[in-house]
Amino acid sequence: MKILILQSKNEENSDANIEENLESSDTDAQDELDSLSPKSVAVQLRLENRETPSEIYQSDSSLLDFIYGQTYQEGLIFYLDLTNGGGLVAYPSDYQDKVYWGCEGVEILEAEGEVIGTGQQNTIDILIGCNTQGIAASICDNFYSDSYDDWFLPSKAELNQMYLKIGQGSKLHFGNIGGFTDAEYWSSTESALNNKEAFFQYFSTGSQINFSKNTGYFLVRPVRAFNEKRKSSVQERLDNGETPF
Repeated sequence: MKILILQSKNEENSDANIEENLESSDTDAQDELDSLSPKSVAVQLRLENRETPSEIYQSDSSLLDFIYGQTYQEGLIFYLDLTNGGGLVAYPSDYQDKVYWGCEGVEILEAEGEVIGTGQQNTIDILIGCNTQGIAASICDNFYSDSYDDWFLPSKAELNQMYLKIGQGSKLHFGNIGGFTDAEYWSSTESALNNKEAFFQYFSTGSQINFSKNTGYFLVRPVRAFNEKRKSSVQERLDNGETPF
């Protein structure tokens, strides 16, 4: 089994040992590769050769379904904004332990965003309004992968998009490539009607329900956003007139 580690940004933090509590839900890598279609393999190679998801889609719109589930910027693509080229990726594995949403009875101002694009701000607002350590939002916010430290707890709609594109609800060729379990996953969306509750999603059925923030003991999957712009390679920068020093 391939082990994937999510590291702490703050080693003094009570969450600093998260790397010991994360494990990959991936199956054998070669078996996965053998099961992929030629188009899927080609798209992954193009991403590895530094094309952006938007550039690939713009070159051939029929490749959209093959973009979902691909590895990009250390996550699995589950959303692509066709207007601006940005999107969302999910970390390839869950935080192993189930956790609380936290701060039941405390109204978290502005953490009621439901739509795609609101998860990051929800996470910020949760941490402003709730200083409890080890809750769902802080686990996602306090850790980084090899190159990125801007992970967050997905909103209600972002979580559902994960279920539909890379989870049990996927109708695409690779199915549950995200390796989600048939369990409950927290979103960052607080209930607008009851500040004691927040939304989670059953990944076995796709149902979304609001539930007690301090009673619900559920899984989390960190996500992050990417934009359309790609970083220039060293050679491209030299070709554009930059000097080595």
